[in-house]
Amino acid sequence: MIHLPDREVALRRMLDALKPGGWIVVEEFDALTFLPDPAVNPREANLRVRRAFDEALAARGVDLHCGRFLAHELKANGLVQVGVEATVSLWGGKSTGTTLMKLNFEEMREPMVRSGLISQEEFDADLKRIDEQDFLMPSPMMWTAWGRKPGTQASAADNW
Repeated sequence: MIHLPDREVALRRMLDALKPGGWIVVEEFDALTFLPDPAVNPREANLRVRRAFDEALAARGVDLHCGRFLAHELKANGLVQVGVEATVSLWGGKSTGTTLMKLNFEEMREPMVRSGLISQEEFDADLKRIDEQDFLMPSPMMWTAWGRKPGTQASAADNW
């Protein structure tokens, strides 16, 4: 949902498809809550390409805190028994996470360079750095929220 221009409409359509008493689980990233901090862990890399990527996405209307608001959105749409949890991983060089991250960066290379958010040289250097053995970076925070569409009768268990 983070990339959808009409996130609220998409969520509403998913919720409308639920039968009374049905459950939904929604997962989405929050790219800004947990950022690399070399002052805390000197091995964590704070890449310029990551900042440029976030700025480019925000300029296109992507809500980089989308995941953080999932539970509230479920509750605001009338769901009950709403819960939420979040997870973060530490990604090393050439891991599955960094491979995904590199693919995302590559997809946005041209708009980031063209807009001046990052130079081609900085972009290439950061992508090379991601593959180095000592590279570490916290993943974006993944939020998982769930809730149940009320049935025909409400109960005390329906309260959050």
